[in-house]
Amino acid sequence: DPAAWKQHNDITELAVVVTGCDSGFGKELALWAAEAGYVVFAGCLKKESFAQFDVMVGSSGGEHSGKVIPLVLDVTDNKNVDDAAAAVSKWLADTAETEGDGKQHRILHGLVNNAGIMILGLFDWLDVSDYQKVMDVNFYGILRCCKAFLPILKHQSIEQQYKGSRIINVTSIAGIMPGNPVGSAYAASKHAAQVLTEALRKELMVFDIGVSSVNPSFHNTNMIAEVETGQDTMRTWNKMSTELQQEYGTGVRDAIIEVGRDMSTSLCWNLEVVVNEVIKALKARDIPGQILVGTDAKYLIPLLRMLPSWLLAMNQKDERIVPAIMNKSDLLK
Repeated sequence: DPAAWKQHNDITELAVVVTGCDSGFGKELALWAAEAGYVVFAGCLKKESFAQFDVMVGSSGGEHSGKVIPLVLDVTDNKNVDDAAAAVSKWLADTAETEGDGKQHRILHGLVNNAGIMILGLFDWLDVSDYQKVMDVNFYGILRCCKAFLPILKHQSIEQQYKGSRIINVTSIAGIMPGNPVGSAYAASKHAAQVLTEALRKELMVFDIGVSSVNPSFHNTNMIAEVETGQDTMRTWNKMSTELQQEYGTGVRDAIIEVGRDMSTSLCWNLEVVVNEVIKALKARDIPGQILVGTDAKYLIPLLRMLPSWLLAMNQKDERIVPAIMNKSDLLK
């Protein structure tokens, strides 16, 4: 808790780096964390997103209020990520120089890897480049940011400046569920991110750096809104060859959109629930290794994970998603 550290230590400011702050979880998390007293480096893909943080730029004057420092952070760009880490390092060093007492008054408390994208479509519909694009953000983006900011977190621990740092990776419920049709690119990237998170958790214990995954189910974000409206599926469909479109038929396309709409409307929770869980993880003395968010994620998903793969495969079969070329009645129309 920022207030507790300020009362009992030489530390005057605790900072948090959050990626993917243009919208959704990231935007709300940056604002909530600042209100909780943290200095938030809000990583945005687009500079145009900075304006939404104007109300929190600079000190708001409250005893427990922090501020938001927006910065351009493209997690797919090595140099951009390194530049962001350098900017945070400079901020950390500034007070030691101005105070003149040689003590570290600013601390990097946490890194929240939240940036993520989704490309939906059957495996046959997607190009290798689609899988690479999703992996570059959802997996390699986390890897790049951890690599760039880990030296700061390690230094704080080694020099006995701070031992409460943590890395929080938003990996989604897709990171622990068996693969589903239509979402293989997204799920593969999240599974990779989940495994990385679990390995980091064990490796960084020796530096007193906590590592946690946040695994939310469906929550109201722009990403889920595109699933509900079918925009994501239509983007994939429109890139397909005419031959492949005819092979599957618009009936399969529309069925996939309908399945996505049903899931995103019937099993969708308020995004503030996720944000609140991340804030609690930032404040907690001992960070949990995994945070499941959503009633379905906490109770239904663990039960599904215990089922044998052959039974899950039977349960996931959808007769509506049968290519037109395999359905003779469609070919006769």
